[in-house]
Amino acid sequence: MDIVPQVSSSQDPPLLEVAIRRIVIAVGLTPMGGQRSQEEAETLAAQALKEAQGGADFGALIAKYSDSRSSREATAPGLIVILNHGVQGETFQSFLLSLNERAARREEELGGLVRSGRLSPEQAEVEMNNFLDQCQDEAESAALPHPRSTLPRGLGDLAFSLEKGCIGILPWSTEISPEGWQVVLREK
Repeated sequence: MDIVPQVSSSQDPPLLEVAIRRIVIAVGLTPMGGQRSQEEAETLAAQALKEAQGGADFGALIAKYSDSRSSREATAPGLIVILNHGVQGETFQSFLLSLNERAARREEELGGLVRSGRLSPEQAEVEMNNFLDQCQDEAESAALPHPRSTLPRGLGDLAFSLEKGCIGILPWSTEISPEGWQVVLREK
């Protein structure tokens, strides 16, 4: 499948970040437990691309085609904000580290309450699960950027080459798109 995305002019200043939405179509074992051949994945990707280019709602296409659970269930389905090489700022990875630190502190607090007899182990477990649910909600709604260097090379390259509002496709490859075929819409 040969798709030539509309690319930014080389005379434009380098972008600091882009926001994309994507449809991931897995090759091999799918998250739902099935198997999909490379050819089947390519056919689905081509179908999703055709519908997207035909003006279909991209969020609905994510729900229909994407194998990425987080892409389907997030507040902004399929959204990834990507920081270009060398751009600093709070990232999704640093945000997750801070959530993990908060969870460890909360677990220690609850352990102290159990040891002192002010809270039963069952109550502590319920409290910790509620806290972790809140953390999960925060993580899913954070929409913090990912450093480009932490993503598969092909996704970053495609995302930064597309013009705003354009759609491109990334073929499955273990080096450039190990998750599978990806249909990508650049939003910002």
